[in-house]
Amino acid sequence: MRSRIVILFFLWISISGFVFAQSNGVVTGSSQDQEIQRLRQEITRLKQILVALIRVLPQEEKEKFADTLAQLEKELSERTSVVTIDEEKPVKAPEKEKENGLDKLRVSVDKIKEDVKRLSGGIAFSGFFDVSVSTYRNYSNMFNLGDFEFDMEKSFGKNFQVAAALVFGEDGARMGVGFIDFHIFGGPVPARGRIFSDKGFHLQIGQFDVPFGNDWQYVASRDRVSFTAPLSTQLIMGGGYNDVGLRIIRSGITYNYTLYILKGVEEGIAYGGRVALTPFSNPFTLHKRETQHLEIGASYLRDMDRDGKTELKAYSVDLESKIGSFQLQAEYIVKKDERVQVKYKGMQYLISLDLSQFSTLPFTVFSRYDNIRNQNYFSSEKEKLDRVAGGININLRNIAILKTEFLHFFKGNELFSGSSFYIQLVITF
Repeated sequence: MRSRIVILFFLWISISGFVFAQSNGVVTGSSQDQEIQRLRQEITRLKQILVALIRVLPQEEKEKFADTLAQLEKELSERTSVVTIDEEKPVKAPEKEKENGLDKLRVSVDKIKEDVKRLSGGIAFSGFFDVSVSTYRNYSNMFNLGDFEFDMEKSFGKNFQVAAALVFGEDGARMGVGFIDFHIFGGPVPARGRIFSDKGFHLQIGQFDVPFGNDWQYVASRDRVSFTAPLSTQLIMGGGYNDVGLRIIRSGITYNYTLYILKGVEEGIAYGGRVALTPFSNPFTLHKRETQHLEIGASYLRDMDRDGKTELKAYSVDLESKIGSFQLQAEYIVKKDERVQVKYKGMQYLISLDLSQFSTLPFTVFSRYDNIRNQNYFSSEKEKLDRVAGGININLRNIAILKTEFLHFFKGNELFSGSSFYIQLVITF
């Protein structure tokens, strides 16, 4: 145990040094330096568009425009040392030492994604993978390589979309998400994560993460602010309910809902839905797919066998709010499993504070309390788990996310007890 803590300490010191170096590189430039960097990126994009146009021209026209492009590149190379924002006050471009490597990498990744989308006929892709280290005693190894997820989206006209998420792990490749979406109005939705942010009406068929409570939106490690999932998601919902079926999604300015019919846990069928109110939504916001100022939701799920007999049913109430840099997530879940005659109850409260809103550090600090209660139908005794967690989430230009988390069980069992420390590095693209 001590050796693991020592190793984690040195890893944290090493990674923190890299993070601070990168974050300093991000914020030490002046506003003029940032404007210069933005202008350079725009110029690069214009050159890329020009090259794309040349490719579709006849050969004789290509030669003519190739000479123009060569002349443009020459002029740009002569002006790289000075970029003029104000004609009367030329500003010297930032030195290479001040340029941030993560910014360059982000631009390069975005450029590759744009090129692939163009060459593949409009298929947009993204993905992530993670590596973690922990002192959790029930893990066979303190180092763990998480799943590699590859997301794809393709729109057909104004009303159809296909989305998929392929997951590669120790057990091989599997389909995490894959559905066909028909939207009467509204735009495409992501394969995973927040799907109720934009107004629309959708009919989807395929495999998807089932909206139940509010933690289902953070199944992917890139979306979750913490390393661990709450106990209610981990133990009651099996890590997050994912199933094959049909669902309807409706999202308005101050409300959203979804209704679904699913294959179910075993032989039979399941159905349910979620309804939520967002009374303080701003219809003119430019920031899509973000947490609402206030969202209050209620969910219901029922699973039946072939004879129509209930095998399990669950319901939940949830609340999520974001005001400035402060965010609150709360959830209460009850599930009755008739197959094993056990009733489960779980709740979580997570509070996070985004320090980048009022400082130069890309840090988010968080804390969480969660618990579950399991009780057999024929016993008055309850199995209890109570846990607290806290940590730091460092987002480096949406290229890398570094998380550290400490958690402690006040009440536990053989599998869940004591204290643990985690470090996770998520790479996104």
